[in-house]
Amino acid sequence: MPLEHSTDAGNIGGFVHSHRFPAANTAIPVANEDAPQLQLTKDFLKKDIVSVDILRCRRLAGPAVHRDR
Repeated sequence: MPLEHSTDAGNIGGFVHSHRFPAANTAIPVANEDAPQLQLTKDFLKKDIVSVDILRCRRLAGPAVHRDR
């Protein structure tokens, strides 16, 4: 947990350990109106260190479409 500047009562020498963990979910920082966390998440996702494999997709409306490779 990296150190970040803070004026919180529990700071030590003006620093606390960051609890900001970037991940793929951008909905939480948007819902919480947390612009710094949203930016951290966006930066993390743009670093080309995460890949997503989609194994199966299906339609929510209508019949499923299956295609052989």
